[in-house]
Amino acid sequence: MTDEAPVKKKSPLIALVLSGFVPGFGQFYTRQPLKGIILLVLYIAITVLGFEPFQTVFQAVTSPETAVQDKDAFILFFVYTMATLVLLLYAMFDAFSRANKINSGAA
Repeated sequence: MTDEAPVKKKSPLIALVLSGFVPGFGQFYTRQPLKGIILLVLYIAITVLGFEPFQTVFQAVTSPETAVQDKDAFILFFVYTMATLVLLLYAMFDAFSRANKINSGAA
């Protein structure tokens, strides 16, 4: 008889939704704390770095007559938006896949 504790099942849907709200949360749920911390720190860094370009683009959209037309800000806004999207999709896919692996006993 073995003393192994039964593996608790993890819902892939919950893992997906958690990572969809904040990248890294799904990894915490699927028992990958280091990966969760890395994804969370990356998400925070991208958000902080992308704040100024976001403000410039938002001002240009809401009041174009007084906005500063800074093309670099628009490019940076696009880059940070794409980086956030890639990070978000990766975190969601990874958490969903990991939950499925845990449930199948492969993790």
